[in-house]
Amino acid sequence: MRDLKSVTAAEAAAVLAWTALAGDDRVGGIVFDDTSMTEVRPQRSRTAAMQLLSAVTDRNTAMHADAVVEPAPAMLDQALAAAERLASHDFLVVIISDFDVDHEAAQRRMLRLARNNDVVGVVVHDPSATDLPLVGEFVISDGELQVELEGSSARRRVADFGADRIADVLGWQQATGATMLPLSTAEPALDQIRHLLGVGVSR
Repeated sequence: MRDLKSVTAAEAAAVLAWTALAGDDRVGGIVFDDTSMTEVRPQRSRTAAMQLLSAVTDRNTAMHADAVVEPAPAMLDQALAAAERLASHDFLVVIISDFDVDHEAAQRRMLRLARNNDVVGVVVHDPSATDLPLVGEFVISDGELQVELEGSSARRRVADFGADRIADVLGWQQATGATMLPLSTAEPALDQIRHLLGVGVSR
């Protein structure tokens, strides 16, 4: 793993925001975590881009190993509901998330968004979750509990579960009409965005 998923997502947001602004498009968005949400209305201005990225930075800064936060899978659904209000038609809506969420609710929202807009889902994933070493000590944690994996079969089951989850989310493309793209934490976000979306980025 090169970065945390939150860092990779933040880099992708920055790349896309400045790319849109360089193309004289409006920039805005919904930035959320498990506890709250910030809305930046789309504007064709550097100020809007800075407001969006400042909100992203604030969320990342607030995250630390000792933070006790209950997972809130429904937050993506709430963010997509806000996006529906902002993106009436002919918008490019990019959703950057690990999509560890309420699948049915999120898919319904994305389907509605995709009826009148171009929707891209960027699935941030950690390849170490699917590429576990088969030998040596290996411990996994959910932030509170830790489990040491013993034996190659146990590790393969965990790896298969992770791979199946990513494949399932990428398969949302058929159900929602959105384009679903993988974004790995093991590689620079800038290079991946250029490759996946075929965009150049002005600095």
